[in-house]
Amino acid sequence: MTAEEEILGILGREGPLTGKELLGFWGKDRFLLWQTCHACASLEIVSIGRRYLRLDERVEGYSRLSPSILREFLTYTVIGTEPSAIRAKAELLREEIGKIGEWKTRLAAETVSLVLSRLSRHWTDRPQPCFVMAGDIAYGMAHEEPRPETSTGRMVKGSDLDIVAILDDSVPDELFALLDEEIYKQKYQLLVNPAINQEIDYIVKKVSKFREQLRFDTFKRMIACKIIKEGFFLGGDRGLFDEVKLLLKESGIEERVDAMEAGAALDRDRAVQTLTRADSMSSPLAGLFYSTQESEEFD
Repeated sequence: MTAEEEILGILGREGPLTGKELLGFWGKDRFLLWQTCHACASLEIVSIGRRYLRLDERVEGYSRLSPSILREFLTYTVIGTEPSAIRAKAELLREEIGKIGEWKTRLAAETVSLVLSRLSRHWTDRPQPCFVMAGDIAYGMAHEEPRPETSTGRMVKGSDLDIVAILDDSVPDELFALLDEEIYKQKYQLLVNPAINQEIDYIVKKVSKFREQLRFDTFKRMIACKIIKEGFFLGGDRGLFDEVKLLLKESGIEERVDAMEAGAALDRDRAVQTLTRADSMSSPLAGLFYSTQESEEFD
């Protein structure tokens, strides 16, 4: 029996499935599964959500799209033979991802609110920091697929909470350090609590630091600008949030980031064409199929 016949048999028996579910029933090579599904004229494939720019120092030009081809297939794609059933399952998947994003956003907002309350006496005569939410959650693409946390290697539940805390330049360094320390405490609590098991990935900076990053002339500065462009207001001083957003807009960086995303989309199309024609998954091709950061998770 061919791979196509096996896959059609599973879908005929089980109905439409996500890529991860289909892989679980099939139990063989992920790349062959992806290739076979895309080559089979009898199958309909529906991917939900959106692709967005992610900067990667190991990629030429730094620009690639997220989710990766493999992540999109496993987590955000429904495969089947009956269009109406596929659409219904895809809508359920979209609703589930929306609920995950809402829960993670609420958790992040509660966390920064707790941070502010614990340092409340320090904000009586100076502006509060503003907190910006970025990453998968900002794009409505949050997921709960287990993955290794970067600093410890322990498994966490899906998308991390990407948070940027921005302080007015008048805030003394001592308070900057206190804020950093308090966020770190909350990061630790969320990570070790087995009922939550979420990772906060955060940075604290002053507005003057962001002005410097608007030079957009190094990889790290590009990331900083891209994060603020995609981010939404999470808590703290709304006026400070509006200020940094205006700085970004006036700098012309938004258009440059958009151009990088458009280039990454072309690269993604070329990668898909290459992979669909490949005889096997060689080492160079693996980098097109999933990102370097995902290698530990998927391998």
